[in-house]
Amino acid sequence: MFFSCRSLFCYHLLIYTIPHGVAVLPDVDGTYQPLYLYFDENNNGLIPVPKLYIKAVVDPVSKTGIAFLTVNNPYVTMEEIQEQNYVICEDICDVLDWLTWDPTNIKKGYSYCCNIKDLAKSLDFMPEIDVDDILR
Repeated sequence: MFFSCRSLFCYHLLIYTIPHGVAVLPDVDGTYQPLYLYFDENNNGLIPVPKLYIKAVVDPVSKTGIAFLTVNNPYVTMEEIQEQNYVICEDICDVLDWLTWDPTNIKKGYSYCCNIKDLAKSLDFMPEIDVDDILR
């Protein structure tokens, strides 16, 4: 749980970290290969490098939340982001007036924002998160 106090307002927020997918990079022939952190004795990948890191931020009192998704590949291009299904839910960063960073700055790392309910439809597994609206 994250605790934040600014001015006279205090918030208790729940933060969920969710890895998604398997990151890939092209080999010398240009064929995309999955990335793993660990291999067994038969060279089978056991611990995949996540394609996306997801942070779901939830205010349990107001039942509001937002999901931030970050592409876990510093070499990815905008073309690859579009072609390789990096965007798995509708980007709603533009509705967040408190967002002060540029989520689409490819040099700093491509990120986007999603409605948690919309995100849940795109994932095979996600913790059950009780939200009714977007955290604004």
